[in-house]
Amino acid sequence: MLKKLLLFFIAVIALTACDDELKYTGDERVLYQGRITDANGSPLQGVPVSVYISKDGYSGLYYNPISDTDIISYTTTDAGGNYKMFYPAPRNQNNIALLVNYQNAYNPQNTTYSSTSFQNLIPENLSDNKLDFEDIKLFEVANATTLSININNAGGYAISKLNLVGLIDKNEVDYNFNLPLEDENYNYQESYLVAKNQTVTLKYQTRTYINDNTLISNHEVQIPIGSEPVNYTLEF
Repeated sequence: MLKKLLLFFIAVIALTACDDELKYTGDERVLYQGRITDANGSPLQGVPVSVYISKDGYSGLYYNPISDTDIISYTTTDAGGNYKMFYPAPRNQNNIALLVNYQNAYNPQNTTYSSTSFQNLIPENLSDNKLDFEDIKLFEVANATTLSININNAGGYAISKLNLVGLIDKNEVDYNFNLPLEDENYNYQESYLVAKNQTVTLKYQTRTYINDNTLISNHEVQIPIGSEPVNYTLEF
């Protein structure tokens, strides 16, 4: 009898310990694929690419590979810059992130080039269980300058999201930018390392309240980047 009770308590502890772990269907696989190039479109070989998934209850923005997260798939690009990864579809995730040229436990970062990530990926982005990211461009960080963004809010609106589109180092791209963010405590990044001589698109989402209704609006502006640091003030 004592042995049976001991086995029962061990089983309960084991099940409790698994509550915080990600769960997978086991019979369904997802395919992520794409191509990594330099700023001129030439393929980059050996660039690490990985997929991280966080458990339900954690914000889809922005990803940080710490506790309650899983690296579920990883690879490096081939001679043509191509990558392809299969992973089992999880059952309790609310954020999937694709990390490009970030060091992980299996592959080092190519420090010559920038890194980027695609955050807030959701199952609805898939077509036949596949998502093709197509060409993703990285740039040599030696050819970089800084972009600083200041917010001048004169209209009483709140910033819900802010994203940059272009050649940006350590960029966190919200793949579903137009969807409203549930968490109202959004902190935007103020300084970026960007490639010289390009035009960056600044996308931002605002939130305001009218007659107890929440109004969400999406906007974008173009920011020209030369060879010198840029200080840009966003007024809205």
